This record gives sequence, structure tokens and C-alpha cells, in this order.
Amino acid sequence: GGDRFGNREGLLPDDPGRVWYECDVNYAGGYRGPERIVFSNEGLIYYTDDHYESFTRLY
Repeated sequence: GGDRFGNREGLLPDDPGRVWYECDVNYAGGYRGPERIVFSNEGLIYYTDDHYESFTRLY
């Protein structure tokens, strides 16, 4: 986890200087599955269970 996330779909709030990162959830090897946590350098945290189709804000 911790790879940079591009937010190309524009579903997450954009702000100058904001950088998004992603990490896998419930990954035990092999297929990564659709679940991810996406977090910003400003402390915003979102969860997706459908591989970036929709997001739920956690913090």
C-alpha cells in the first residue's frame, strides 16, 4: 500500500497541493480484490469496496 492515487475520475475532493495515496484492504497475497483505503496528505481518509466506483468518507 501507499502507492500514489491519481483521482482521475474526480470523485474525491480536489484541492491545490492535495496528494492522494491508496492501500489495499484485506489483502493476503494473490488477487488484490476491490477494497482500498485512499488517504490524502492532509488527513482525509476514504474507503471503497468497489474499486474506485464509489467512496465512503471515514475521516
